[in-house]
Amino acid sequence: MTIAAGIGYALLALGPSLSLFISVISKKPFLILTVLSSTLLWLMSLIVLAGLVFKKGFGFFFGKFTSD
Repeated sequence: MTIAAGIGYALLALGPSLSLFISVISKKPFLILTVLSSTLLWLMSLIVLAGLVFKKGFGFFFGKFTSD
């Protein structure tokens, strides 16, 4: 039952994006490359932003307790 629920939840979560990918993007190879490169760029910017927020946020809150 857990596997069936997991598959159902995955299809519910990924259904709209999968249908858009199949109906629009998969017919044009250039769009596949564009989507993959923009996804990689988005992920890299998210990682950099999370690192900055982590460093600045904890430095602001816990900076008075450190001695560097």
